[in-house]
Amino acid sequence: MKLLLPCCCGQCQGCDAHFCHRHSRSFSVIYCCFPVLEVHVRAICRLFYLILIFVPLAAEARPKIGLVLSGGGARGAAHIGVLKYLEEQRIPIDLIAGTSMGAIVGGLYASGVSADEIARITREMDWTRKLIDDVPRQERSIQRKRIDDLFSVQGSLGFEKGEIKMPSGAIQGQNIILELQRITQHVSHIDDFAQLPIPFKAVASDIITGEMVLLDHGDLAIAMRASMGVPAFFAPIFVEGRLLVDGGVTNNIPMDIAREMGADILIVVDIGAPLLGEAGINNLITITDQLTRMLISTNNARQLETLGENDILLEPELGDFSSVAFDQAEEAIGIGYEAATSYGRSLQKLQLSEAQYFGAVKPEVQDIKISNVKLDNSSGLNDKVIDHIVKTSEGDTLDLEKLERELTKVFGLGNFEHVGYGLTHHAEGVDLGITTTAKSWGPNYLRFGISAESGFDHDSRATLLMGYTREEMNDAGAHWTTFVGVGDEPIVQTMWYQPLSYKQNWYFFSRVGFSDEVLPEYVDDEIVSAFGLRRVSGFAGFGYEFESFANFQLGISRTSGSTDLSVGDPATPELDFEDGSVSLQYLYDTRNDVDFPSSGSVFDIAVRSSMRQLGAEDSYQQWELSAARYFARGLHNFGVTLNLGSTNGHSNVSSIYRLGGYGKLTGLRVDQLKGNYKGVLSGVYYHRYEAIPVVDGFIGAIVEYGGAWDRREDILAANSIFSAGTFVGADTPIGTLQIGVAFSDKGDVTAFSRIGRAF
Repeated sequence: MKLLLPCCCGQCQGCDAHFCHRHSRSFSVIYCCFPVLEVHVRAICRLFYLILIFVPLAAEARPKIGLVLSGGGARGAAHIGVLKYLEEQRIPIDLIAGTSMGAIVGGLYASGVSADEIARITREMDWTRKLIDDVPRQERSIQRKRIDDLFSVQGSLGFEKGEIKMPSGAIQGQNIILELQRITQHVSHIDDFAQLPIPFKAVASDIITGEMVLLDHGDLAIAMRASMGVPAFFAPIFVEGRLLVDGGVTNNIPMDIAREMGADILIVVDIGAPLLGEAGINNLITITDQLTRMLISTNNARQLETLGENDILLEPELGDFSSVAFDQAEEAIGIGYEAATSYGRSLQKLQLSEAQYFGAVKPEVQDIKISNVKLDNSSGLNDKVIDHIVKTSEGDTLDLEKLERELTKVFGLGNFEHVGYGLTHHAEGVDLGITTTAKSWGPNYLRFGISAESGFDHDSRATLLMGYTREEMNDAGAHWTTFVGVGDEPIVQTMWYQPLSYKQNWYFFSRVGFSDEVLPEYVDDEIVSAFGLRRVSGFAGFGYEFESFANFQLGISRTSGSTDLSVGDPATPELDFEDGSVSLQYLYDTRNDVDFPSSGSVFDIAVRSSMRQLGAEDSYQQWELSAARYFARGLHNFGVTLNLGSTNGHSNVSSIYRLGGYGKLTGLRVDQLKGNYKGVLSGVYYHRYEAIPVVDGFIGAIVEYGGAWDRREDILAANSIFSAGTFVGADTPIGTLQIGVAFSDKGDVTAFSRIGRAF
């Protein structure tokens, strides 16, 4: 049998009077973990209760200590340093109240995660990845990559009935919520935050009423996310019918909340940012930031006026430490530790002996058996589309990594503002609830791009692109995209993508468009003439998607075109042509970025054959192969690419290969070489650095070898070109910005610049 003994069992260390931290449950008495003989039960119990009568409990004699953690973004890493010091000095924390980043750190600590572990999580977390909503490119479908790669400007705007619609925040919080839920899985069964290893409350603000909202129950991760919803930066989040934003707006230092929770003494950590000086207020963003700081500063002052004589206020000297400098968390942790150390004499008055101090014990993660799966889908997609992606089902043991991958893939469909999950514990088991929230600014979107390339002293081209996409044309996930390019090379194109089942593997794809390209003709490195190549073309075909990394596509195309002389001898004849062909393409693409990839591979092979039945005037067969591999060593990035192409027969002017310009023998001018055959082997290196927030800078070099040839017998080393160049660039919100200089072994020297990406 089991003997009833509170707190005497070695396996139950760390229990307080009514809660076992190891087993994460309330109790009147705990079952000890060793069997005893029934004949001894009564005697031992009597002896135990006599001891309770005559031995006072030290925990009841000491004052209750409350920890108050303020908001401040990345400056909140200083809270971790304070916690490290408190742990080292055996200073007990009986309750925690936190706001914004203080709610994140405080919530994790209250759940039993140690200060050292929180520090490790903060250091190792990819904050850039977690604080953006974009699904990594390598995890998007091939069709989604093709559309996204057209538009260099990040993000999209909603459009409906002639009005522009925008997201309610720059960040919806998709990735950070999943991360917080993973970190707090060990307390997912606790609904009442008072039952956490350390009682906890988070502060948020109701954006509708302006009221402060206390979050003391529910999903701990959701509560922490709601508390850190900085207006305009993070989108508001619905919690129990209330639309919540950052708690700092109403109560950034929740001292009153900690007192209401029963604290006798407060340890208050204020990491708020100071007001900006005159020099720092120079644009709309900094003015908005200053207004927010003023509002927070006012409510901070009201709270700090209530500081008692026994309370301890810690103000880490963070100076102008940025609230978005998450990559400098280690520095902030050190500053927080120093701040606590400087108040060591006051804090040590609260110190417990080694025998008295246990600290919060992190509950063990138990295997969760799923008894039921429920889907709440608010989008226009059929539930079956999501069911085919989310394989986690009834009877499974919860695998969080697998579930996160599935939810990320659902989010990557592009239809959702948020895709999340919740766990409901009950007597019969655990229900898994999956929730999808459709984009509030969809399903009609406007997107933008730019493509500009210049040789400074020669050919320059620039085109601005605007596109319209309509998602959810039907419940299978069809979408329609139309874009218009205005500039030196006008283009209009409309595309339709239709999945043939809810599984979205087989699909139908079609496009129709008009384009007007510039085709220069060179003699001795000088442009002697230039043509406009005008085409009206259409394509229709079927394809199959292999997960998110590959597909094949079979289709037919029809093109009518002509050339129009813009520079050169007026006597030069203009051409009209008709073309029709059947094509087969296989594409494998796992690059993490289309402009400056640091990982992934590409293998793209296509074959095309003209057909008289489709209107072709010329008879030819063509194949083209592009392969690349990218990898990184720290901030050093490397890539190797191979491009080959071959034409058998007589092709029209629109099918001739052209080389010259960045990545296509950079030392040559744009489209300087042409031929029926092509081959280029290249290697690229670039060093990545952070130029300014949200903008990565690059400095690098590229070397290439290859050429374009009219006949197969011309493919010789003597007819090939070596090219090398160096460049600096930046990956900006509007696309790539790149400037460089290159040369070839044929005596060519060229300076070049690029903005955006080619359509």
